[in-house]
Amino acid sequence: MRLLIVVTTVGVAHSGKRAGMAFAGEPPGPGSGAPGAASLLPAHSASAGVPASAAPPPARTQPNIIFIMTDDQRFDSIAGVGPAYMPQDVMPNVEEQLMTSGIVFTQTLVTCPVCAPSRAAILSGGFYPRHTGVLTNEFPCGGAGRFYDGQTLGTLLQAQGYRTALLGKYINNSAELTGYDSHGQYIPSLRYVPPGWSAWLQSQSSNYIGQVYTFGSSSTGGPERGLYTPQDIRLPHQLSELDAFLEEQEARGFPASVSAVIRALYTRAGDYDHEGDIDWDDFKHLVPCLQGPGVSAGLACACFDADTDGDVDLADLATIQQGFGQMPYLTQSEEELALAFLEDAAERQVPFFLHITPYAPHDPAYPAPEDAQLWPGFEYRGRAWGEEDVSDKPWHLRGYVEPSFTRYYNHQTPFASGGRDPDEFFADMLRCVHAVDRMVGSICTALDQNPWLRDNTVVIFASDNGEMWGEHKRFSKGWPYEESIRVPLVVRMPGADPGVRDQLVAADLDVPATILHLAGYTEEEIAQTPLSNGTSLVRLVEDAQAPWRDSLVLEFFRLDTPTHATSWGAVRQQRWKYVLYDYIWSGVWVDELYDLQTDPYELASQHADPAWAELKGALAGLLAQERGLTIVGFVHPWGSAPAAKCGDPYSFQVQAVGGTPPYSWSEYLGNQNPQWTGLPPGLNLNADGSITGVPTTAGLFYFDIRVEDCSVSPHHGGPQVHIVRFETCISN
Repeated sequence: MRLLIVVTTVGVAHSGKRAGMAFAGEPPGPGSGAPGAASLLPAHSASAGVPASAAPPPARTQPNIIFIMTDDQRFDSIAGVGPAYMPQDVMPNVEEQLMTSGIVFTQTLVTCPVCAPSRAAILSGGFYPRHTGVLTNEFPCGGAGRFYDGQTLGTLLQAQGYRTALLGKYINNSAELTGYDSHGQYIPSLRYVPPGWSAWLQSQSSNYIGQVYTFGSSSTGGPERGLYTPQDIRLPHQLSELDAFLEEQEARGFPASVSAVIRALYTRAGDYDHEGDIDWDDFKHLVPCLQGPGVSAGLACACFDADTDGDVDLADLATIQQGFGQMPYLTQSEEELALAFLEDAAERQVPFFLHITPYAPHDPAYPAPEDAQLWPGFEYRGRAWGEEDVSDKPWHLRGYVEPSFTRYYNHQTPFASGGRDPDEFFADMLRCVHAVDRMVGSICTALDQNPWLRDNTVVIFASDNGEMWGEHKRFSKGWPYEESIRVPLVVRMPGADPGVRDQLVAADLDVPATILHLAGYTEEEIAQTPLSNGTSLVRLVEDAQAPWRDSLVLEFFRLDTPTHATSWGAVRQQRWKYVLYDYIWSGVWVDELYDLQTDPYELASQHADPAWAELKGALAGLLAQERGLTIVGFVHPWGSAPAAKCGDPYSFQVQAVGGTPPYSWSEYLGNQNPQWTGLPPGLNLNADGSITGVPTTAGLFYFDIRVEDCSVSPHHGGPQVHIVRFETCISN
């Protein structure tokens, strides 16, 4: 509640000094400076250690902001940027509509290359995962259940007078969120609409075809109950219930044009009674035809024999019910909803923030039917794919990747659903973002057709994290290598000259800070309140030579279950990257050091070269200053504590680094995973994090250790916390 009050206060108390904007053809608003000001670039000042220009420009009114963020898209797949190993026509609309008239940021990173931490960092306004508390995709260390939604881009922009909308994916495991609405009524799972969103259209689907949404609206006052479709309504005979809910939402400001698309999406069907229209009679006509298996379908019922086996039974009913509510490909339906929102926005002419988060190209990466045959025979063999000599890589990577890599490419083990091998799957990822590209083209066309939208709208395109495609024989994300941590970023801002920027930018910190800055918060407010760990990109949009940061700290947090994915922290500079992992091998902490200038594909780590010892020490010092709280120091990276024997004294010291000492230790008892057994009988966790005692029972034990520090998060107001699951074997 404390932070929610701060949000509301910021929006009111500072309304007189917002960095507003005025646009061509529009009368200047209060405090907008000289008449005729026609730039989207706000006043800015010193923050986050970056000097400001000497004379800030006059204040201007607020622009509209569209932020399109894909899921798991590599930085080198963007149109016009991808090298020869990528198709050059993956995203032509992004190239033609955004890149040619916008700013392309070529060195854009995410501070934690995993979905939920990155998304939470963005939605929070640009805070590091260590400050949002969302460290992983899953509870108890991460997921939507760890995210504080009382202060987000939605609430902060609503406080500035914006209409806000989220369309697409939210944060992992958001389906489990529950709460209480503004009337004190309980909100069950799958109906939760977080505070701060004038229009909330969260996709609950992950297969690109099954269209399932939670939609509704809310204010900064708290969460509200949404409608979960299609479970809350049975279509088409409950259309009146759908209409009643939509009318209620429209009274709160939910766009009527979006309501119309929702209604159409959930009532598309076949003309089963052959009357030339689609109505209740089409569905009602099925009832007398449902005779069961083995009963021959008469002529009037033949159209319902969906599986064409000669009768109409429950198998047909399932198909027909699905068909009655069948919607288009997921990205296509999101495109329709986005265009409907823009239609409403053009009529209202009130500043808006539209955050579109397609599921593409995330696994399972099913492309739209019209894209399924693009780039036949595509094979990815770029960068460090299939690196032969991984002797310089950490032990947990060397010991894990070789067997699986070989099996995938020898077709011994399917890489993805449907029996796809890696190349087929990677091609499908590109095909999925091709559909997103069509969405970008439609949105830009809609903007260009309306002067108010065209002249007043900033468009930002990025991804939440990258994806490894076999580099160093490794796949997926969560690794400190370039393919995992780098993402595309393009900003089209009317009034700004197009160009390229190669400064180190954090998509999950700086893009939200930019959005807040454009919406009217000054850089002092953003840095000092604080509202973000990021720095507005406006200065780089204005001036390619503007002073900027020279390093970024990146992190990945070990999951709460034993896994090969170990925690790491990294310092990324333009030339150098230093990575420190959380375990000891052969008596030393495992680390890596890469010279990206001479070795851009990270083929040869320099961590053992004494010539770079001083540099490595300096980078390690930078990392130590900023690293988030992390449990470290395992015997090996799968999370095992030392084995023990019944009746023998036992001692094991759990260690942590980062955060703000001193630390507090406890056994975490809230994990409902059936694997959990608790500490072995006879052992105890002490105040200093040590586990001691004399075990009395043999077996394999799993126990969760929780550590918290003494810091206060600028986002949620609590300490940093990390929870990790250990395993140990007690023998007789």
